[in-house]
Amino acid sequence: MIRNELPHETYLELAGWYRSVGLNQDAAKVLETARHNRGAVLAAYLRQDTKLLARATATSPACVFP
Repeated sequence: MIRNELPHETYLELAGWYRSVGLNQDAAKVLETARHNRGAVLAAYLRQDTKLLARATATSPACVFP
C-alpha cells in the first residue's frame, strides 16, 4: 500500500515506467488504481478510450497542477 504524501505521483511514476517498457495496458491499470484526475486522463489516452476521457474531464480539476 502506498502511503506517502502524494500517492498519485507514485502511481504516475510507476505507470510511466510500465509505459517506457511497452506495457501500456498495465500502465493504464496502475493509473486507474490511483483515482486521480491526471491518472484518469492518462489512462484514457493509453487505452484510446473517449468515454473514459469524457468521464475524466468532467470531474473537478482541483489539486491538479500542470
